[in-house]
Amino acid sequence: MCIRSEALLAESFAYHTCLPPPGVARGPRWLGNLAVGTLLAATGVATNRLAAAELSIPTVGASVGGSVNLSVEYGGQGTAVAALQFDLNYNRSVLTITAAAGAAATSAGKSLTTHRLPNGMTRFLIVGLNQNVVADGSAVDLMIHVSTRASPGKYTLGIFNPAGAGPSSQAVSVKHISGAVVVHARKGG
Repeated sequence: MCIRSEALLAESFAYHTCLPPPGVARGPRWLGNLAVGTLLAATGVATNRLAAAELSIPTVGASVGGSVNLSVEYGGQGTAVAALQFDLNYNRSVLTITAAAGAAATSAGKSLTTHRLPNGMTRFLIVGLNQNVVADGSAVDLMIHVSTRASPGKYTLGIFNPAGAGPSSQAVSVKHISGAVVVHARKGG
């Protein structure tokens, strides 16, 4: 019979404490599962299978022809993440975006690499040659310039395909919240 404990579940690994049938010895596998589950529960490392890191972009305002700076914010939500990846979709005819690694990434010894994908999105990869965990804060700083030909309106900054890896290369679930740049007409123009 198996006793499934939510406190013993991790996002990347489903740990189950199974009691052997009566008369059957508790073997090394049973003890191993019990030890791993107990360790995870005691340390608080990804003990909730619903726990996931989060990337979010705020909604900001900017004038036609103006610029605005914002950050892609990272929140660990109780998970340990050592590398992040996501794709950003935005209207390239209206917005020009330059990116740099944010303070949370650089503090963990990570660097930022970007690549434009065939589908028009830009892939962001935040990694380092270390196992340092990224703290909550700015993962990527975006400098956004709005075209002088832009029409006033809301232009989405969509996050797609977010993924994370823990210090031991295990997959970590990453939720996301997309943002936008709300473009308004220049004052006096």
